[in-house]
Amino acid sequence: MGIDVSDTKLVSLNDRHERRVITSKEQAAQVVRFGPTLVHCVFSRTRIGDARNDGNPLIYALKGTHGYTIGIGDIRQLHRRAAWIVRKTVEPGQYDIIVPIPSSKGIPRRVAKSLRHRLGPTAVIADILRKPTIAEALASAPDPALISRRDQQAYKHALGKLRGALPSRLFAMKDVDAKARRYFTPVLVDPDARLPHGSKIIVVDDLLASGTTIICAADLCRRYFRPRRLDGLALLGPLFP
Repeated sequence: MGIDVSDTKLVSLNDRHERRVITSKEQAAQVVRFGPTLVHCVFSRTRIGDARNDGNPLIYALKGTHGYTIGIGDIRQLHRRAAWIVRKTVEPGQYDIIVPIPSSKGIPRRVAKSLRHRLGPTAVIADILRKPTIAEALASAPDPALISRRDQQAYKHALGKLRGALPSRLFAMKDVDAKARRYFTPVLVDPDARLPHGSKIIVVDDLLASGTTIICAADLCRRYFRPRRLDGLALLGPLFP
């Protein structure tokens, strides 16, 4: 139960195989640990069946980027399967607050709405995070002398690219090489954000790749709001095996 990608970049679900992304509703959510944070991944990306070893065409199609598209029938089927897996993964009342990662395409917030339906009427979606500007990302970036030797080339390249961009433009982690991502801050807490301490928080993102964004969001939630429990949920998990 994977996906097909046509020559015209049309993405479609295919229940006869498990290539690129495993979309079967019978699978359990993939669980990935980043330090103290457990992230539940609804669909698993696999290296099988893609010449570029990448299951990203599905997320590109859902976002309508890179020229990829997906039919409305497949989108509805995907939503139904995702909701089914979420029901198996999360119990009603397990979390009080759902924190979606900010995204121009809104996928994390749509996943958050589905999750709220499962958690029950007391769960709230809290839009407490925001993307930094290029200027803010550069201001918080460490001195290149502090970067490990193996990452310095990628880091300096990222700095040069950002310094050539409009400072007021929003920073996007996808524009940074994977080797340099851990040195940048992809999200910030809104200065007006207020959450009760001791809450049970789940952070929601669309794609788990290096984990940098969801780790940063989880760390910020812990620092500012002292939750009793904090986990993550991503629509698509990291590549395996």
